[in-house]
Amino acid sequence: LSVELMGNHLKLRHIPDPAYPDAGTNVRYRIDVPYRTQVISRVSQGTQTISGIMGPVSAATKTGDIKVSYVSKGLQIKNEVGDISLQVIGEHAEVKTGSGNIFCERIPLGVNAETGEGDIFLMVVGPSSATVLRGKGRIDLGGARGSFTGVTAEGDLHVKAIPRDHWQLSSTSGNIRLELP
Repeated sequence: LSVELMGNHLKLRHIPDPAYPDAGTNVRYRIDVPYRTQVISRVSQGTQTISGIMGPVSAATKTGDIKVSYVSKGLQIKNEVGDISLQVIGEHAEVKTGSGNIFCERIPLGVNAETGEGDIFLMVVGPSSATVLRGKGRIDLGGARGSFTGVTAEGDLHVKAIPRDHWQLSSTSGNIRLELP
């Protein structure tokens, strides 16, 4: 384990033992930081959980889930394989996964969510967009608070909200279902 402190920047890395290159190593980090902290996190394989900071936050992983909650500033999340879950984000969020589901709840300034394959669930969000690039992934939106663009390849698109601004909904071969009061 390598720990480097450079001013207010902390860098943690697992350095594999050259004598045992194929040995599986599990490492679990827990880092408690002051509220006014910016996080940049990169993990090759594993789950990331980030909660209760000002931000902004930038998190990425090749394989693994990312869970972020109670962040006051902006958010950028990217992973290749794994689910992404966001809850109570104060500014706009950019979220992208190659294969996995995206869950977003209570993001008043909106989210741009994209998955290569998987489902997208948005609840109580500001101006947002959701895109499923391929496969039968579906989009569910409830409590939209602004404009919305939803695009699916083969999946269904379900919106249950009061129209407040411009919506654009499209599915190449899935169903579109609107529930309006």
